[in-house]
Amino acid sequence: MSEVTSSVSTKCSDRWTPVNIAGVVAGFVFMGPLGLLVLFWVLSGRDISQIPAAIRGAFHWIRGMKNGKDWSFNLAEHQTTDNVVFNEYQQTQVDRIKEIREDMNRRRTQFEEFRANAKRRADEDEFRRFMHESPLRAE
Repeated sequence: MSEVTSSVSTKCSDRWTPVNIAGVVAGFVFMGPLGLLVLFWVLSGRDISQIPAAIRGAFHWIRGMKNGKDWSFNLAEHQTTDNVVFNEYQQTQVDRIKEIREDMNRRRTQFEEFRANAKRRADEDEFRRFMHESPLRAE
């Protein structure tokens, strides 16, 4: 029983280095939610020096999603099996999803252009009415 207690206390004391304690305190001083984040990070057994790398990884993942690099659709490249028929089926489905996404992006672009043109036409109509109804028309 004492071995279990000493191993738990050793693991806990390894987490609470002066840097980790300073990080938790600074997080609470500057922003409460940030302090909670750092506290949970340390309690999960990770060192505070790992936070910047984790944040960079999250931003790279988000940036990849924004740039159209949806990593979830690269399954055929990374998760193949030894069954050739299944791999072909999987690639067919991935290609179909990519085609649907491309079609959706094309339609979105067309709709944005339509809305911009419609706004332009509405602005032109409003301007013509103003010029027609304006008492100070240039004659």
